[in-house]
Amino acid sequence: ERPVESSVEMQKMLDRAASGIEKLKIPDDVIFLPENLTYPAWHFGGLWYQNVFNKPGEITKFCDRFGFKMTFDTSHSWLAAAHYGFDYYKFAEECAPYTLHMHVVDGKAPNGEGLQIGEGDVDFPRLFKIFEEKAPKDISWLPEIWQGHLENLKGFKIGLHNLGKLDIPLLKVKS
Repeated sequence: ERPVESSVEMQKMLDRAASGIEKLKIPDDVIFLPENLTYPAWHFGGLWYQNVFNKPGEITKFCDRFGFKMTFDTSHSWLAAAHYGFDYYKFAEECAPYTLHMHVVDGKAPNGEGLQIGEGDVDFPRLFKIFEEKAPKDISWLPEIWQGHLENLKGFKIGLHNLGKLDIPLLKVKS
């Protein structure tokens, strides 16, 4: 069943999330990185409609409130932008200053999550230009291809190869 998306209900969910975080009492030496979510998401149990942390202003306000940085998932944000009708690259600009880690994966609307790099619609050179300009300089990332860990990490290796062909400075392995 599709979730209720009224602004009142959404705020209640965000408030519940904030209340839960406050109860955690996260130690100072722990880096807590909430992740932007998609709409919808596929899980082994079926389709799951996520309706928080996937629209402009939500996760960044949450990060401001708690002094957090975040994990930016390139596929999650692509699908959320397509569903809600906001500009993906403007959302990336909003999130980049908060991002310490990235899940790099392609996406294709309406629900093509976790696609191999090059099989979806994300313009990675355009996206990473934003992160090169606006994100912290010590950002980490990893490919998060659906089932990429199978066959001796075959999907992840293909993703790394495909990203390497794009010549994106932010994605270069540092020695």
